[in-house]
Amino acid sequence: MYELEGTLGVPQHHHNVPNMLNLNTSNCGFSSLFKDAVSVEYLHLEVGIDLDPIVMDGFKWRGYEEPCRSVVICSVLSPGTSGDRTLGLLMIGVNPRRPFDDDYELFIQLLTRQLTTSLATTQAFEVETKRSNELAAKAAQDKSLLSEALAKRTREAELSELKFARMADMAPVGIFITDENANFKYVNDMWSEISQRHVHHDPSLWLDSVHPDDHDIARKGWEIALKEKRPHTWEFRFRKKWVTSSGVEADRWILAACHPEVQDDKLVSIFGCIMNISDQKLAEQILQKRIEQAAEIKRQQDNFVDVASHEMRNPLSAILQCADSIVHSLTQSQTNQTLLAAGIEDSINAAETILLCASHQKRVVDDILTLSKLDSSQLLVTTIDVQPIQIVKEALQMFDQEARVSDVTMKFVVSRCSLYATL
Repeated sequence: MYELEGTLGVPQHHHNVPNMLNLNTSNCGFSSLFKDAVSVEYLHLEVGIDLDPIVMDGFKWRGYEEPCRSVVICSVLSPGTSGDRTLGLLMIGVNPRRPFDDDYELFIQLLTRQLTTSLATTQAFEVETKRSNELAAKAAQDKSLLSEALAKRTREAELSELKFARMADMAPVGIFITDENANFKYVNDMWSEISQRHVHHDPSLWLDSVHPDDHDIARKGWEIALKEKRPHTWEFRFRKKWVTSSGVEADRWILAACHPEVQDDKLVSIFGCIMNISDQKLAEQILQKRIEQAAEIKRQQDNFVDVASHEMRNPLSAILQCADSIVHSLTQSQTNQTLLAAGIEDSINAAETILLCASHQKRVVDDILTLSKLDSSQLLVTTIDVQPIQIVKEALQMFDQEARVSDVTMKFVVSRCSLYATL
């Protein structure tokens, strides 16, 4: 497909010179000639022999205004290519007063070459211009895409920062960020609430709020994160007390965690958080106190069992000795009738001792049951009148048989000022 670029002496809209020319389908007078000229450098045609004069009717002849007797159709080729890369076709009417000789032919060749070079240069410039325009358009498009991407990333960063700020404000822990010099760049409200150091105070002086007994622990943990540049978690107390929901004051215990951000072995910032663990510490103290109380109760129970066992063992020994004495007395009475009266008396005394010891054991058991009722708040303790002399006599009687076996004589004496027993 060829497009008409310009004419001299040819009227506009001439039927044989269309604006668009398809060599395969066009039926104008020059189409077959142009088709033949594509495959050669130029084509010289004689009017009336090779070319019908009718196809040139209406042309305005130039020069001497005489119709030309021959025409030349030149093929303008792309440099370095054959005829299959024809850039254009040029048709020239030969001067009717000058023969088409070698000089004329040379002129046509030089003109064709010049046109080829100029056209190639123009085409290359157009291609380069088109390529530059395409590159500029692509660069503008890339710039627009980059601007949109940057704006999107900026919005995402702002949204992420807003979400982080909201999350930090709602977090149940205190959050802080420092620079490489340990100067606080950000703290949330919970940090101020836990540390009892408000934003208008200098957060860098937070060590002043630490309990004096834990000041060294807090400073050492901070230096591990700041100087050794490694994560660290530690516990310490703040100076101000913590008040429970029930109004009880307790130590304000803090669990602190720091994570240094290091680039090229250089500290960039420190991200950390603090958590109020006073509840847990208070629960641990209460639990430890209950454990100590349980251990003390166990010790007291063991002592009580020892005392109760001792109180039950003493009358049991007397019971065994009295029973043995009864058996011995009755055995002697069977073989010797003269000892019957003495054996009966001894047996009666031993039986009384057994009854006394059994009564004592029953009182011990009753006391144990009474104590269990006291622990269950099922019994009230009230004072009653007792007979001290009778109680002492009963206690001595429990050891009477043991004293006889050991040839020991017990004597109970009541004086005006004191009550004592002598052996």
